[in-house]
Amino acid sequence: VIIPRINVSVYSCFVYNIEKIASKFGYRIILFQSFEETKREKDCLKSILDGSVDGVIISSTKLDGSLHKKMASQLPIQSICISEELQEQQLKDISVTTFSKLLMYLML
Repeated sequence: VIIPRINVSVYSCFVYNIEKIASKFGYRIILFQSFEETKREKDCLKSILDGSVDGVIISSTKLDGSLHKKMASQLPIQSICISEELQEQQLKDISVTTFSKLLMYLML
């Protein structure tokens, strides 16, 4: 999971929900923070290409579509856009939907 910053409540709530869902399916998460920097986001994505992860969920403040498309050919990626205006139930719903989409790719 790549998020901009863990100290923003909406991202920490999202990570909390993803972790709960992932563990139910026998997955563990690795958390990266991009600190809202495109270069750091790219570095995070590149560092996981060693085969140690099955898929990526990324919340980017500066989506780099070309990099995501390139990475998607090597690893399933789900990009999400969440904001601080979302309610807790909405975050839970987004978490479930996002993880479910990632699981569908992994089951193919």
